Amino acid sequence: MSAHLKDYDYDLPRELIAQRPPEHRDDSRMMVLHRDTQAIEHRQFRELKTFLQQGDLLVLNDTQVLPARRFSNDGAIEFLFRTARPQAMEMSRQPRPKNAGRNDSRDR
Repeated sequence: MSAHLKDYDYDLPRELIAQRPPEHRDDSRMMVLHRDTQAIEHRQFRELKTFLQQGDLLVLNDTQVLPARRFSNDGAIEFLFRTARPQAMEMSRQPRPKNAGRNDSRDR
């Protein structure tokens, strides 16, 4: 695994970003990477146990995102503020997608 943040940067099409959780939690989607072939497939979370093997480590991310998304003055960089612990603010930044308009729903 890489220790460089840039190695984990990728484009995420807006239509693939969930706007609300599914009615049934186990209907949520997951991406599966087959390390031997580097093939990617999209499955449902309820299938997770079929991919786990003895000795696997499962890491869950329970980070809660705040409704605090802002953009740089020129609109080129998107900032997403989120909290990870009391009395501290954690923030991430990424280049803004070129096809995103200044007044889209992400400007809240």
